[in-house]
Amino acid sequence: MKRDRFMLDTNIILGMILKDKYFSKEIRNIIDFNSAHVSVSVEVLKEISYLKHNGRVDIKMNFEQFMDFFNNKGFEVLPFNQYAAKKYDELPLFENHKDPFDRAIIAHTIANHSTLISTDGKFKKYRRYGLDLVEV
Repeated sequence: MKRDRFMLDTNIILGMILKDKYFSKEIRNIIDFNSAHVSVSVEVLKEISYLKHNGRVDIKMNFEQFMDFFNNKGFEVLPFNQYAAKKYDELPLFENHKDPFDRAIIAHTIANHSTLISTDGKFKKYRRYGLDLVEV
């Protein structure tokens, strides 16, 4: 499968913002050299907001600064549309993985015919439902 469209998971974005995550050369090349084809689900913004307001991440950026960060990187923020909602409805609810943000990001990636870049090991189980995944 040719990988030419990528979406970034929340943990990748947080790693970039907090600069505390080491990414492989492959991942850095994708992010740095394919920025025209790298996007972020609006669900990532919602999840970061949730984590920030619940004290689970210490980020001082407001919404406009997040958007500036994405724009400066050349990342497009994609709206969650009816196709992504349909995929979300079709995904199973695993006993050990019920996170609604993760499931929305996975569904959005599948509906967008993209490859998800993530460090979350639980995402592998979604490959059989159409998820193309690059694990960091």
